[in-house]
Amino acid sequence: MPLFTMSQLKGPNGKCRTKSLFYELSYYDTTDVIFTTKEHDITVKDKLYVSLQQLFVNMVPNDPTEYEFAQAVLVLGMCGKVYPKPHK
Repeated sequence: MPLFTMSQLKGPNGKCRTKSLFYELSYYDTTDVIFTTKEHDITVKDKLYVSLQQLFVNMVPNDPTEYEFAQAVLVLGMCGKVYPKPHK
């Protein structure tokens, strides 16, 4: 189940957002930022930015293929690409 909505991960033009998802990489407008590149979550001006690193580290021990992490956080397939589920 995705942790973030498509509207959070796509821009108004319908394209997948990349740099603009991260606080440290959004130099001008941090309105739609949801992640930080830092090791831990940060709060700036009363807004919480989720540490992608910490989220990954917390989820991967139970997901050695990282498939569930990618589905939950990055919503694979959102950009028109479909990724097959790994073999078990």
